[in-house]
Amino acid sequence: MKRRIRTLLLIIVFPIVTVVAMNLVNAKEDIQPVKVNTSSKEEVVVQNKGNHLGDINVIIDPGHGGNDGGAVGEYGTLEKDATLETAKRIKATLEQAGINVKLRRNGDDFVDRKERVAMAQGEQVDLFISIHYDGFEQEEVKGITSYYYHERDRKIAQLVHNYLFKESIETRNRGVSEGDYFVLRENSVPAILLELGYITNKEDEVLIQSDNFQESISGAIRDAIIDYFQG
Repeated sequence: MKRRIRTLLLIIVFPIVTVVAMNLVNAKEDIQPVKVNTSSKEEVVVQNKGNHLGDINVIIDPGHGGNDGGAVGEYGTLEKDATLETAKRIKATLEQAGINVKLRRNGDDFVDRKERVAMAQGEQVDLFISIHYDGFEQEEVKGITSYYYHERDRKIAQLVHNYLFKESIETRNRGVSEGDYFVLRENSVPAILLELGYITNKEDEVLIQSDNFQESISGAIRDAIIDYFQG
């Protein structure tokens, strides 16, 4: 009798135990770590950003040059030299981010304003940035101003200006204004002109010569461009 009962229990219990065990195995398989390839979602996003930035083409136009020295500072700083140095720094910073950059002049050369615009017209350019340092008769006048001409360019001018003053720049914020400059007015591509300080103001002139200032504005312009094209 006891043997018959044990046999019946085995017949009833064994299938149940088997089913439970199989369910546990399946559950374990469900929670196993998912194997992924080396291109994770995050890596793909970064790669896509890199590809996108690599499609951006920027022209940096250092103001003045050659026999056109531009404004002259109290300590002898020439605007044409300051704009070229700044343009080179901006170029290097943008290129580190993967953006394609060309300088309108690489040395102390005079470039006619029509030639400055023609370079942008003849190539697939996404943004033209003209770099200048301001001058005025009254030496107490100081600060940074960003200019645009076409309404289409107001947004990028404002964005660059905002990023410039996210940095700790010890000068006056002179805002964003419409500027009737040839390189803006006659440009068929998005174009802005930056007056990055008054070279005729002693404080601004010293500031312009500092590495910290040059690094700050270069980084700000880079971040603004990335924000504009990827935002």
